[in-house]
Amino acid sequence: MSLPTPVRTLDARGIQISTHILFDVVEALESLQIGDALEVVTDDFTALDADIRSWASITGHPLIDAEPAGGAIRYLIRKAECAPTVHRMAVVISTDELTDLLSPLGFSLAAALEGLHVAVFFQGSGVRVLERGFVPRLRGWQRLFSGTARRRLEKAGHDHPQEKVRELLELGGTVYACGPSLQRFQVLEDMLAFDDVVIGEYVTFVNELDGADITMYC
Repeated sequence: MSLPTPVRTLDARGIQISTHILFDVVEALESLQIGDALEVVTDDFTALDADIRSWASITGHPLIDAEPAGGAIRYLIRKAECAPTVHRMAVVISTDELTDLLSPLGFSLAAALEGLHVAVFFQGSGVRVLERGFVPRLRGWQRLFSGTARRRLEKAGHDHPQEKVRELLELGGTVYACGPSLQRFQVLEDMLAFDDVVIGEYVTFVNELDGADITMYC
């Protein structure tokens, strides 16, 4: 059987962060009709291959072809009509440190990309992530090398933490900020980079924790 001609091609070579690639895949699929094929070209990287296959299996968008293409891999994904998920994930983030933010925001995005409803509660110094102009830095003596670390992460495909929050909101996630933490770290409401942040405290977020299938504390 011959393969369908892709309606659109997404060239993701040079990026080795799967959530970055899959967010672009989700956006691209939104512009396609059910049954259309999307071509995605990535580096030949084992972790990327595993994540793309896992995402396709969970979301229900069939991966109809994957083949080497001159040092890269060419994936062909068919857009399907997928049933809405009933699974939920709740994440608590208590840090604004550059590398400590990678895992909680990465897992949050991965879950949202696979169709889960994700709620993230920022508390402690983590509320600084939501402030306009936030610049993530390393901790302690390594702080001097924060700029180098940021550039290396960006080159690999790690988006700025606020960009990840924006993507999470676009995917239907909910973002909470701890009110007392905002006061303690002097982040005023009119300084927040996002309009749709829910400000509350622990009791507010317990509803999300109570209904979550997956919880994460960082």
